[in-house]
Amino acid sequence: MEASNIRPLQLAAESGVCRQALRLLRRGEQEPHVSTVAAIVRACRRLSGRAVRAADLFDLGDASTNPHHLVGVTEPRPSLPLPLPSSATRLAAFIWSHGFSRADVAVASDLSKNRVSAYFHGVDARLTNVRKLCAGLSLLLGRHVRPDEVFDLGEDERDPRVRHLRRRKRRP
Repeated sequence: MEASNIRPLQLAAESGVCRQALRLLRRGEQEPHVSTVAAIVRACRRLSGRAVRAADLFDLGDASTNPHHLVGVTEPRPSLPLPLPSSATRLAAFIWSHGFSRADVAVASDLSKNRVSAYFHGVDARLTNVRKLCAGLSLLLGRHVRPDEVFDLGEDERDPRVRHLRRRKRRP
């Protein structure tokens, strides 16, 4: 925010996240949900005019500590193209396309099956659990899985909502 001269009040107004929540996030006293991350990323993109990524603003996990490197997985598992319902979440599409079950993902991620099922059906996840899911999926898949592959973090330029919001005129 400081590098782009974005003030907290501007970011709060543009993102729809209250100033108090932004303050708690900036101090590290609160863990954001995926929808909050997406709203803040989209607002920063609109306010700064630059391609801001969620990893620029939040700790999404470190690629150098990928769990699949720790267990010696060297060959990535190939993706399987499957027809997906149009209402599927990114997580559901990712799990289906690689032929995993929710129970497999839950065990690998050290999360409960109910929690993985909730995220599978679109319940908002905190970043801590996003990191766990990505680590578990990395173990199962044999390659690093980025958070934006399984959750909408507000970075997708093809998202029609982003293009519509960018066309709006900003107030001076």
